[in-house]
Parts: sequence; C-alpha cells; structure tokens
Amino acid sequence: MSTFILQNEEEKREVAHSYLADILNLPELIGIDLSFIRGRFVIDNTYLYYDPELEKLKDCIVESARIQPNWEKDIPLQWLAVEREISIFKSQNVKVLEIEELRKHLETCEVNTSTLQNLTGVLEHFHLKGYIIFFSGSEKLKNYVFIDPQWIVNAFKQLITIPCGKRRFESETIRNQWALVNEEGKLTPDFAKEIFRLNGDEQLIIHEACVLNSLEELNLIATMTSVWIVPSLLKRQIYTSLVNDYFDGSSPSIEKSCAYCLKFREAFVPDPILDKVVAACLSKWSQVHHFQGKPILYRGLVCLKVTTDCNLMLYCKDNLIQAMLFRNHPTSHKSFGEVGDHVRLFLHDCIDEIFRTCHPKKESTFFIKKEVCDAALHIDYSQ
Repeated sequence: MSTFILQNEEEKREVAHSYLADILNLPELIGIDLSFIRGRFVIDNTYLYYDPELEKLKDCIVESARIQPNWEKDIPLQWLAVEREISIFKSQNVKVLEIEELRKHLETCEVNTSTLQNLTGVLEHFHLKGYIIFFSGSEKLKNYVFIDPQWIVNAFKQLITIPCGKRRFESETIRNQWALVNEEGKLTPDFAKEIFRLNGDEQLIIHEACVLNSLEELNLIATMTSVWIVPSLLKRQIYTSLVNDYFDGSSPSIEKSCAYCLKFREAFVPDPILDKVVAACLSKWSQVHHFQGKPILYRGLVCLKVTTDCNLMLYCKDNLIQAMLFRNHPTSHKSFGEVGDHVRLFLHDCIDEIFRTCHPKKESTFFIKKEVCDAALHIDYSQ
C-alpha cells in the first residue's frame, strides 16, 4: 500500500498502476496467470468520508469467494480436528508428511474412524482451500501431503527459474553444470543437490527426492538418460524456414500428417502450459531429432523421434500449439496409422491431465481444431 501526495486524481491513478506493474515484474511473480487477478482498485486514503472504490473492492472479494469450490458447502465438524492438527504441524515447521504418517498421528487425536477412512477426501478439501497440497490422483505423489504449500513452490522455483550466477559455485564441475542448465536447460542431479545445499534449508535436503519426483510428475522437468530437461529454461529460437517447410510447404522429400492443434482464446499460449506439454512429450520420447546437425530443442519448437522413421514436431506461435508427425524419407504415402493414433491419444490425455491437475480454470478457455487429412489423427473436440 502506498500514499501519494498528489492533487490530480488521474495522476494518482497512473502512479498506482505503475506501482502495480512494477510489483508484477518481480522475479517471484513473473509468469503468473493474469486471469487470476480479478480486479485492480486504486483506493484513496485521503478521502474525508468514504472512497467508492472501497465498495468495489468489497464486492470483488465476495464474488471471488463465491467461485471457490467449497463455497456454501457444509463440512463435517470432525474435519476441523484434522485442520487443527495440520496447523500444529505448520507451527512446528513440518513441510512434508507421508499420508500414513499423518493417519497414524490422527489416530491418537480426537478424530473418529469414519473421518480416517475418508482421509483422502478430507485432504482433497483442504487442498482445494489452498491450505495444503495433496495430489490424490497422482500415482507418485498421492502418498505425500505438503503441509506448507509455499515451501514446495519455493523449492520448485530453485530449479525451474534462472539459477544463481557462477560465482556462487566453488567447484569447477558444478560451474560447468550451471552453464549446462543456463544455456541448454539441462539439469544434472549433482547440480540440483548443490542448489538445495546452498539454500540452507535442511528440510529441502531431507525431502530432495520427494521434490524432484513432484517436479517430474507435474511436468515441470522431463526425465532424460542422465539429466533432466527444464522446459522453462530452454532458449527461444525459431527456425522460420524449418517451420515453413514442414508445416506450410509441400516438399516432396517430407511426408507429413495433418497438424493437431490446441488453440487458446488468449493472445498467447501461457508459458506454464507449453512447458508442461513439452516436458510430458520429452519424458515419453526422449530422443531429440537433429536438423543440420543441431538438436531441435527450444522453447516454442521441439522435434522428437517417435519411431525409427517417424518424428514429432511441436511448434508454438501466438495462441496456438501445433503437433505434427513427419518423415524425411517418403514411403509411398503410407498412412501414419497406429503411430499417429498413439501420438494423438497421448497428447489428448496429456493436455487433459495438465488442465485437470494444474490449470482447471483454463478448461473453458481453449478449443482444439484441426484439418482432416489423415484418418488416423482425426478427433472431434467439443466445449
């Protein structure tokens, strides 16, 4: 909150909005989905009686509360006992618990049997409230309860945002690994350990494996042979001629399928969604396709080898993600058949899971369209 000693109302408003822009440009807030900001209000504390903007702010708060998933829903009184125990863990600086560890603790408290039997449902409720993080639908993460949501978010940021400068690292090996992640988006296990060590958080070191598993499961990093790829750290570089040849051209040396498209109503594809799609594809097909001796692995353009003679190109431009299969050695117009169907189904399930797990409010803001030119890749999407 700021106080402005200004006379002109318009000038006050401009200064306030400039401060808000500066706040949104803070490193920890860059990349935030602006659709989560439901209103912007310039409240003047020099009013003698009442600022009408304050009433608008109150209305916005109430409307924001109404769209919460648990608004006006009754919850069992016993669930408050679970909430109380979780709050005690928070006060004790506990960051992560295994669900069975929590269950055994609750058995010694004032929690009845029926609540313990429905513990998954109880934890899902507190997850929706933002009180904890609990991914019941994830095979790898369903056994963990993240007591402190901000802690795990900060842990993720240590590895998927621009890492600290070389000067912090004493080991030449680690400095070389810093260059690898900074220039190519390749994260090594040793570098991850060093980042966590330098953070000084003992809990981060203890729960390192849990944090890394979470990053993988949430498609924030992709597992390769000896490293992870961090899609958010890949360089942006577009091979215009390559994209034109493969997506728009009709070269006889390239056999291609139709493009399978994901289109957003926003002006641009949100980077977090693009990064998750790329990570999921890299984890599925880890062999990167080369063009003129260079691996095609950039933020916005990725080529992966799906089979020995079939490759997948992912390309992002403006508000569209496009996926297309291609061969550099035509086979008499042979259909992409089962390969195309397999890729299409994987992308469909992958995108559906990303939206369900991490971006549920985006579900009504996109649609998929495609031109039909290969029956194996045909799909109809409805809103």
